[in-house]
Amino acid sequence: MDEVRMNPPAPRRAHAVHALPDLCPLRSRLRAALGALLLLAGCQASAPPVPTPTPVPPVDYTVRSPGSTPPPKTDTLRAIDILSARLQTLKVGMFSAAAGDAITFTIPASASGAAVRAVLSPTGQVAFVPLPAAEYGTSNRQGPLEAVAGQPLPSQETPLFGGDQIADARATADAAGGPMLSIQLAGEGARLFAAYSSADVCEFFALLLDGRVIAAPLIQAAISDGAFNVTLPADSLPMPPDALAAILASGPLPDSWRQGP
Repeated sequence: MDEVRMNPPAPRRAHAVHALPDLCPLRSRLRAALGALLLLAGCQASAPPVPTPTPVPPVDYTVRSPGSTPPPKTDTLRAIDILSARLQTLKVGMFSAAAGDAITFTIPASASGAAVRAVLSPTGQVAFVPLPAAEYGTSNRQGPLEAVAGQPLPSQETPLFGGDQIADARATADAAGGPMLSIQLAGEGARLFAAYSSADVCEFFALLLDGRVIAAPLIQAAISDGAFNVTLPADSLPMPPDALAAILASGPLPDSWRQGP
């Protein structure tokens, strides 16, 4: 009889169980990042729009004639030219003018209202007046009279010439930073002033605007070329230096236009 032997069962191999990577933290980070993006997008979408600046309208300045009847058209056109030249010196920007019984300038609101009124108001009658040493003194001797800025002269004196002899006038500053006018005279004015300043060194002369003293400088040396500087009294100027220079450079208004805005 054949013997049948039962072979013992082969030992089973143990299967290794590997732990799966934990995906939960990664999912959490993705969800957090997505939430942040959505939140940022929501914030951007809800941000208020940047307001557009509201344009500032220009300002009207009106110059009226003193009479009850309208001035002649030629005078009006001349007045517009003179006043426009004054405004251009102030660099106020683009402006327009309309004329009828009055002249109205429409000027950007950014322009200085004080400077604009200062150049539009005066008639612009300028006079260079020698001041006699016997009455107004010299550099080393005080006279019985004084030319005070902003006031008429205390005595009647004959002008050497008027504003028609001013070729150019600019507002500048002296070494200390104070206001000063740089003036260039035209041919006839330069000739007259050269003769006067040569004979009257260390004496005073007055610069008048519409009958009032702007400055009364001392003649320190003969001025042969018509170019000189006038130091201005900073505490008694009736207008900004730029406005004063603009008036001197542009000349006087016609007689039919005198009242300011």
